[in-house]
Amino acid sequence: MYPRTAPGAGSRGVSYLVIIGGALIAVQGILDILNIVPAPPPDIVRPYLLIVGVVSVISGVLGMVAGWLILQRKKSLGSPLAILFSIVGFAGGGGFIVGTVLGLIGGVTNFRRGD
Repeated sequence: MYPRTAPGAGSRGVSYLVIIGGALIAVQGILDILNIVPAPPPDIVRPYLLIVGVVSVISGVLGMVAGWLILQRKKSLGSPLAILFSIVGFAGGGGFIVGTVLGLIGGVTNFRRGD
């Protein structure tokens, strides 16, 4: 017999994945704004680094909001937002790529979950 868990208890871990992913994307965006990049961007992106950084910060914050929505059991809104803003945040480095991966894993996992 498996132990019973509260409804929605599994979505807590998933929501924290999305929140951490969004935070990493926002940090990467702040570093882009400050022109502190671990790897030099392509020459075509360099003039627009400030804009890319702002978009990444906004995507990261909205990704964290999506994680909070998943935590509040608003799956139909939180999961698509997590997936969308993880992909959009990838333009600015994706939170060292780990942020995008965590956001996508959390969003897709919660979207496929049936609770």
